[in-house]
Amino acid sequence: MIVGRIIGWVLIALALAVLGLALVLWLTGADMTAMTGQLWYDLAPGGLNLTQAITQRYIHPALWDEVMLPILQWPAYLALAVAVLAPLTAGGLFLAAFHRRRRRRIFG
Repeated sequence: MIVGRIIGWVLIALALAVLGLALVLWLTGADMTAMTGQLWYDLAPGGLNLTQAITQRYIHPALWDEVMLPILQWPAYLALAVAVLAPLTAGGLFLAAFHRRRRRRIFG
């Protein structure tokens, strides 16, 4: 199924993009032991505030309070590692589940 393979490749591309961001942050000397929320606020305070507003208003307030706030209190290296490994694993599972199967030739 082509849709499953496309989703798998998109998830792997997302994981590689986050890995690239993590490498850029590390090479520029960002404090990777700081809380994720603090690092995000230092880099783009408007982006953090906009994400909070969109999540609470249009998606669900509990998503921000119960999921995002604890993640924003993690060290940045841990949050980035999860943000790389989760879509990488999911993408690999999608690709494995929806791989092309070769047809067996019975005659010749």
